[in-house]
Amino acid sequence: MSIKHNKINTGTIGFFNFARGCGLFYVVVCHTLLYFYTITSRLFFNLGAGLMAMFFIISGYGFWIKNTKKCLRVQCKLLLKPYFITVCLILLAKFGMSITKHRSFWQFGGQYIFSYLLAVNEGWEGTILGLEVDHISLFWFFWALFGGWIIYNTISHIKKEKIHTCLVICCVLMGWILTRISEVWVYTLPNMLIIVGFLFIGHQMREHQWLEKEKLTALEYLLLFVPAFITLAFGQCDMFSFTWSLGPLDILGSACLGILYCRFFAKLSLLKRKSKIMDFMQYIGSNTLRLLCIHAFEEKVVPWYRLGYLFPGKTYFAAIICFVLRGAVILISLKLIEFINKVIKRKRWRRSRLPIAVE
Repeated sequence: MSIKHNKINTGTIGFFNFARGCGLFYVVVCHTLLYFYTITSRLFFNLGAGLMAMFFIISGYGFWIKNTKKCLRVQCKLLLKPYFITVCLILLAKFGMSITKHRSFWQFGGQYIFSYLLAVNEGWEGTILGLEVDHISLFWFFWALFGGWIIYNTISHIKKEKIHTCLVICCVLMGWILTRISEVWVYTLPNMLIIVGFLFIGHQMREHQWLEKEKLTALEYLLLFVPAFITLAFGQCDMFSFTWSLGPLDILGSACLGILYCRFFAKLSLLKRKSKIMDFMQYIGSNTLRLLCIHAFEEKVVPWYRLGYLFPGKTYFAAIICFVLRGAVILISLKLIEFINKVIKRKRWRRSRLPIAVE
């Protein structure tokens, strides 16, 4: 049976669950490999930067303008609430481990207090109130998306399209300038500004139904592939460490790569012939934020690197075992969270059905 495409007709970011699922899979694989290998390939990081751009573009695809208070409230609930819940769980786990292992919490856990309160990226040197400060790891994504949404929502209240576009470009350039001033920023401020451009792209893709075009023109492909190729071949991108070796050209190349990812995964999502793997990836993508929180927790709490000591000389085998084990931990944790949420909803429903006592 031949595999055919349906006509692309997207309505919400739920359409991109398969893309987000594949992106999360890539993230976990890369983070696992970094435990056992020193990776310096520019292609490795540049492909990852394109995937991160894709995540932000997809978020922009689901953008709807709101008043400032509502936008702030929604983003706090969607991003900061799970962030701080996960942070508290990490600190509690570290505190429990310090008790069971009879060691100081301030030395083996206290370093996360200010790193999470200030959302510091990698590169900080020194202490705050005598405590070491670690980086927030993949949690930079939450703060960047939070700030990016607030900034872009504010800009979107401006009705004049030219001014709106100019402000977006200014945000991106200002974010890059900040990366040249310092390698360390609280709350990933440069990324907050840079991803405004990615959100803008996603928003415009939906507004102009650009993704629904079954075929692109030769000029459109050229405008996408040339910057993407330059970045992949000659650039060096890493959003976590604020690295853009080619400057704004790398940001543009990552954006183009993100758009191409969106087109590619959109086509795959519409294949008439489905598979269990695609269904699984869509399930993963539909739980993106939960899985990122779980991944951030197990990354800080579980010493996966020790698997390398159990299999000396077999680094590849240790990496495979590590990926399988942490994948199992992540999925089991997700199922546990879903179960707890169902129990809580059931109890709330039962309470709402109770008769109201009348005096």
